[in-house]
Amino acid sequence: MICDQVDINNNDKFESSEIAKIKEMILKEIDGDNYFAHLKVNNNDIPVENIEFLTAFMDKEERLVLFLNIPCNIAATESNQTVAISIYDEKYYCEIVDPIEEMVFIKGANEIECSLSFQEDTKNAYYYDQFNPIFTIINFKKK
Repeated sequence: MICDQVDINNNDKFESSEIAKIKEMILKEIDGDNYFAHLKVNNNDIPVENIEFLTAFMDKEERLVLFLNIPCNIAATESNQTVAISIYDEKYYCEIVDPIEEMVFIKGANEIECSLSFQEDTKNAYYYDQFNPIFTIINFKKK
């Protein structure tokens, strides 16, 4: 629906003014819901703040794809650190992102050892325990 409302010239691409409209529409709506992002650092829940909207486009299946920067600054130490993120809406019982490796960008990867995995969180199931969110998990430490 958003694509139909925003793509005024119906070219299946977003011009800069259309991207600005998407940013206004979407970020305003999901701001109070922690942007549907569930972030954990070393197994502690962390609120998502100051999210940065980067861009939007329509993929081959004509789905709206957003690129957001969710800031999470954790210093690498000699001990393992873990950052886990999942994007889902437990109110409407839907996983918003089905994570894949290509979606994760790590700055400073030359200075740290890191591993990436995807894992269902069976301890925090939602909607009468029928859905388990899938977390993207990054483990890292100094080299």
